[in-house]
Amino acid sequence: FNIPLELNLLTMLQGRKIFNKSYKSDGHLHFYSSATASLLIELTGYEIIYKKYAKDRTSNFFASPSFKKGMASFPQFLIQYINPYLSTVLMGDHLVIFAKKSHT
Repeated sequence: FNIPLELNLLTMLQGRKIFNKSYKSDGHLHFYSSATASLLIELTGYEIIYKKYAKDRTSNFFASPSFKKGMASFPQFLIQYINPYLSTVLMGDHLVIFAKKSHT
């Protein structure tokens, strides 16, 4: 499973605007945190074997690097390096989960 972790501090600060934008562009809402995504996987009958945050903060910066992007990206990279979970809570990410169907 590759689950977008869009329920984070940045989306909460944007309020209703981000939910409307997501609905208009995708036709549905899927706002998960790491905890709710993991719980949903388990509640649907899967056993989580492995999970990892899929960091992709560098792609936006390296697509067209600039001093301004570098200044904005530095705190993100620093927080991510210190505490990957806190990074997802503050700025979102993707959670990759390897799971198998539970036999219970």
